[in-house]
Amino acid sequence: MLNETEFELVSTETIQAVIPYTHSVYARRNG
Repeated sequence: MLNETEFELVSTETIQAVIPYTHSVYARRNG
C-alpha cells in the first residue's frame, strides 16, 4: 500500500496528465 503522501503525489501527476488529454478529446468532438 502507498502511504498518503505518495498517493497524493501520484494522484496529482495523474490529474495533471489526464486533464489536458480530456480537454483535447472534448475539443475534437466539438470540432
